[in-house]
Amino acid sequence: MKLSVCLVAGRRPDLLEKTLESFSHKLFNHCDVDQVRVNLDPIFGSEDDQQQCERILRAAFQSVEINTPMKPGFAKAVQWLWQDAPDGLVLHLEDDWICNEVIDIELVAEWMKTDVRSIQLLSATHGKKGLNEYSESRHRNRCFGLRLGRRQIIPSFGTSPGFFLGDFLRKLAPLLNLELDPEKQMKPEIN
Repeated sequence: MKLSVCLVAGRRPDLLEKTLESFSHKLFNHCDVDQVRVNLDPIFGSEDDQQQCERILRAAFQSVEINTPMKPGFAKAVQWLWQDAPDGLVLHLEDDWICNEVIDIELVAEWMKTDVRSIQLLSATHGKKGLNEYSESRHRNRCFGLRLGRRQIIPSFGTSPGFFLGDFLRKLAPLLNLELDPEKQMKPEIN
């Protein structure tokens, strides 16, 4: 099974190494990592830390494209990663996540053959999200501050680490407002 990776990282070699090690054992070793794109933001750390992060990335992946912008910017980083996302299954990852369980990439691929375009990984901070089969939010129209009408169920997704289809990411990239946190703007009432 082929998997591409889009990774948002800062200049934190310690975090990056732990993240890549955990995902290597629980996911990357069970699939063919095809294309890797990394946005290495100049946030935290020094130039030496950046060079160390680049060495870690080149040691972890056979082929990796690294973007090193002049100024940090989370929304810009996500947009850069997503605008040229390859076709097929893509893992959007951030450098501060640890993978605690083996991920069944075949199961993920099967879900993506349906209408599903995003499968988020869950953490303790996601609360009750994992109790439902789908990640969703409920929305009601507002008029003069009152919530009116039936609640609409809207698919909910964001930039938390998870799996996406590349064509879906390419469609999302130009819609990102670079002035907003990309995680927060995935809600209909914000962007």
